[in-house]
Amino acid sequence: MKATIGHTLTESILIPEVKIEVHNPEHRYEALRGYSGILAVFDGWKCIGWIKVEVLGFSTAKEWMDSNR
Repeated sequence: MKATIGHTLTESILIPEVKIEVHNPEHRYEALRGYSGILAVFDGWKCIGWIKVEVLGFSTAKEWMDSNR
């Protein structure tokens, strides 16, 4: 499986090149440094892919982060 290295606010992670297209409240999302419209998607502690913030109802990762405070 192809993957890309990404950087969250706290660590570097391996992100599978899997586009998640449906919001799942059981998943955890984390903003990626350098990407304004993409979040890493985690199932537990394992990164399973990425999702566009628009799927979650936001226009930018910053807007999504501000809503979760």
